[in-house]
Amino acid sequence: MLPAAMLSVTIAASSAAIVHHTPAFKVINQADSAQVFPLNTDLPARLWTKACRKALSYPLRVLKQQQLAKQLNLALSDKINYATSHLSDYQDQKIEGGLSCSGKVNETKPELGKATLALMNAWWALEQGETSFLKPLLRLSIAHSATRNDAIVLIASQNGGQKGKEIFEEQVDGTSLLLNASKAALASFWIEQGDHQPAIDILAHCDSKLCYQLQLKVNLHKELEEEETADDLASYF
Repeated sequence: MLPAAMLSVTIAASSAAIVHHTPAFKVINQADSAQVFPLNTDLPARLWTKACRKALSYPLRVLKQQQLAKQLNLALSDKINYATSHLSDYQDQKIEGGLSCSGKVNETKPELGKATLALMNAWWALEQGETSFLKPLLRLSIAHSATRNDAIVLIASQNGGQKGKEIFEEQVDGTSLLLNASKAALASFWIEQGDHQPAIDILAHCDSKLCYQLQLKVNLHKELEEEETADDLASYF
């Protein structure tokens, strides 16, 4: 197992600049300020502001990921970061090629933040086949009431087969899921069972690329099912 120190993004002195990228922006963090530079200048201004506000919490989010990796002694991905936080005293101004902003970020509900971060890492571990990571991560996420249901979905997905089916049907509440990964997994289960309406209801509150693909799939299945039903009824008249 690789040591947790493998995380490549580090939080050093408050004066040190941290440069990183999102799919749409180059971001520079420094102390209580951030600068965002859109990779496509046609992006609307509201997205610049949204990116800058989110960038201000980046050092805290990375720090929480590093702390979790150290606590569990796991080599977690540096691409995952999350914290529950509050932003105050926000200000921004346009600069050449981008937007500069500042504000104070304070962590809120740290236990919820840790449980959610553990859950995010558990989904990553499952996707990467790092099953030895799952137990310590799930222990944290299943212990918190807000993330427990998502953790159960992940456990059902990991088990699969009849055991997974029983967990999905008997223990999961589809109305209280937090993460898109959990919603997609539960929706996929209902689609496999041929029960389209629960999947549609879940996917209506999910905005990931996978959920969009599942929406197309379940809507197509439902249309075909309705056409078959209509054909069957037509034979009676």
